Amino acid sequence: MTEEDVERTIRFLVEQQAQFITDLQKLLDNQVRLMEAALASTGQIDRLVDMMERLTDAVARTDSRMAELVEAEARVDARVSTLTQTVAGIVERLHSLILIVGKYISEGRAHLTQG
Repeated sequence: MTEEDVERTIRFLVEQQAQFITDLQKLLDNQVRLMEAALASTGQIDRLVDMMERLTDAVARTDSRMAELVEAEARVDARVSTLTQTVAGIVERLHSLILIVGKYISEGRAHLTQG
């Protein structure tokens, strides 16, 4: 190998070493950015988990309240049914009373006109 070949080889090796160092620095910079992004994502994930926990609690409370409303609706339906039956009985008795009073008034007028 001539001296010129040796110099070319050394220059090539130095250039390759410089390129290697530049590429390595780029990789390190990228790794730092990725780690920063991962840390930011971890914070966002923590916030999402917290929000999901609060949402789950809210849904549980809503489910409980809905169950209470269903029970209350059943009680109201039973009371309305009872009230409907009571009103039907009152209407029936009122109708009978109206017939009796009407008959009484008719008979009273008949007695007055005959008398």
